[in-house]
Amino acid sequence: RVVSSVEASKEKDELGNLERNFTSVIERLQAYNHYLEQMASRLAHELRTPLVMVQSSLENLRLEEATEPQQRYTERALEGTQRLHSILNRLREATRLEQALESAERSRIDLNGLCRGLCEGYRLSHPQTDFICRLPETLVEFEGAPELISQALDKLVANAVDFHTPGTSIEITLETSDGGPIRLSVANQVPSLPREMEPSLFESMVSVRKATTKQPHLGLGLYLVKLIVEFHQGKVRAENTQQGVKLSMLLPNCR
Repeated sequence: RVVSSVEASKEKDELGNLERNFTSVIERLQAYNHYLEQMASRLAHELRTPLVMVQSSLENLRLEEATEPQQRYTERALEGTQRLHSILNRLREATRLEQALESAERSRIDLNGLCRGLCEGYRLSHPQTDFICRLPETLVEFEGAPELISQALDKLVANAVDFHTPGTSIEITLETSDGGPIRLSVANQVPSLPREMEPSLFESMVSVRKATTKQPHLGLGLYLVKLIVEFHQGKVRAENTQQGVKLSMLLPNCR
């Protein structure tokens, strides 16, 4: 990303000419990057109206008397439009997050209280899943945007719920040490990650989901976690454990 422009030189020698050429290249690169950043939002906006028209037509067609094969094809087409809606929503979510990072305001956060409240919400929203919340007895404070940290933890928990082995627990752990980073992690019992996937799991468009799943997945969820953590000058980490997989946010300690 080009964060600032370069003022072109007015000198008429070879170095001035070279600097003007570099300035032109940087300006074009900046415009192209801006176009790419806005493309997802524009695509979602342009595709939403025709997609709604197709979906409404299919829903009306489903109400008409039809043969069993026709009904089956209509249902499959409707399922496809619903998946497209989900994909567009996730693309817009990624765009909105990048815009939110530019205007986010930081404040001192009580991470103990934040995690405790979120854990209670996860238990209510996923009653079939057992959540274990491990918090330190001492207060853990952090300088950041609470809504963004909450969103990042939501993504990690959603990923854990999708992948965890039924009947096992999901552990949310907050740890800190003097001089070390604050670690906020989510661990679940699943088959181990392929070793080559550990360093790239948080990259955009990377997923280890099976291709046969009906749920559309662009590999954006964990990438959004990475964006949020890097905005707070932290790091993300994926690692295999004896029981399964642990995904962690390593945040700067404000002590």
